[in-house]
Amino acid sequence: MQAVAAGAEELAASVGEISRQAADALSISQKAVGQANETNSIVSGLASAAQKFLEVENIAQGASLVRRVGVNNYVGGSAFQGHASLAARVLAAPVLFSGLSLGRCTVCKR
Repeated sequence: MQAVAAGAEELAASVGEISRQAADALSISQKAVGQANETNSIVSGLASAAQKFLEVENIAQGASLVRRVGVNNYVGGSAFQGHASLAARVLAAPVLFSGLSLGRCTVCKR
């Protein structure tokens, strides 16, 4: 009878230990899911920021193109007014369009 009682006691202790370990595993799993959700949120935010950056870059490229076309039209508008007028516009263009990027890289000079 004592052997059965001791066996039952040992079984109860084992079940208690398994239950405790299962609770620990559940807690760890819940933390991992929480961290995965947080990481997903951060990555989504980064993806959104990257998309906005690309939109701004596209707008800047478009603005640069518009500026170049404007300079070309400004200088080219004198084509039928004679060489003196064209020369005057070419000489005035750097003053009128100073500070505008014409699409050249300021780092590599291309």
